[in-house]
Amino acid sequence: NAPGHVIQTVYDSIISAENTTSTSFVNTSLTATITPTSSSSKILVIVNAAMYANGVGTHAIAGVFRGDVSGTDLGNGIYGIGSAYTGSGGAAIKAYVCCSILDSPNTTSATTYTVAIKKSGASYASNISVNSERSTIVLQEIAQ
Repeated sequence: NAPGHVIQTVYDSIISAENTTSTSFVNTSLTATITPTSSSSKILVIVNAAMYANGVGTHAIAGVFRGDVSGTDLGNGIYGIGSAYTGSGGAAIKAYVCCSILDSPNTTSATTYTVAIKKSGASYASNISVNSERSTIVLQEIAQ
């Protein structure tokens, strides 16, 4: 395969609501597994997470991990790959948290990527896909 070409694509989505009041990332069921054909391939990870925060000063935070929350944090920030934030006004807010990350797993073994959620701020929950909004993950193997 010529460098830069897409070798394969894997997709998953959820529409079932999941939530947490944890301030540490917890796995969601939004996950996909890809088996690279070459250890030199890159994996393009594209996430669109429908996040919902419903209380004053609450961040509903999304993250993405190679493996699960015990694996490699690809967002690598306090607020993961991003968050929906209610601010001081306290009105509930929905926002898609989106990212594209080019990962180098350096393997030809099956590799799973998982979207995780956590909250920051007030005692309210962090939610994903709360009213059947579709959240998605796409994995593409890119030849090098």
